[in-house]
Amino acid sequence: VCSCWAAAKHLPELYETLKPMEVVIASPLLAQLAANLAPSWGAAAQRTALREGLGVAAPRDKFWKPLGNVTANLSIDDKLWLLLDVLPHYLSCGDDADAVPPALAGLLRASGDAGWDAS
Repeated sequence: VCSCWAAAKHLPELYETLKPMEVVIASPLLAQLAANLAPSWGAAAQRTALREGLGVAAPRDKFWKPLGNVTANLSIDDKLWLLLDVLPHYLSCGDDADAVPPALAGLLRASGDAGWDAS
């Protein structure tokens, strides 16, 4: 059985989460984002991180706000591809919606962003 079928089962949930973004991001770009996220989708922490990363839910002060500060000059497309790269790291966080994967925390510490809170 193709792993495509396993990934496809995640698309309805992804599309539901991405739907509010249709007013600001072109539908083909959102469809591509969903298709690229689907194969590694599943953890509750990923759902929370996607909603925060898109601005659909309030971002956590300890991660998304500082990340927004260091990526402010990126285009929408580049921000979506960064989000695509970031979300798989949340698989290791399971159901801990407050978790920030160590590799991503290191990214912000290395950026020297004043908004980063390591606690």
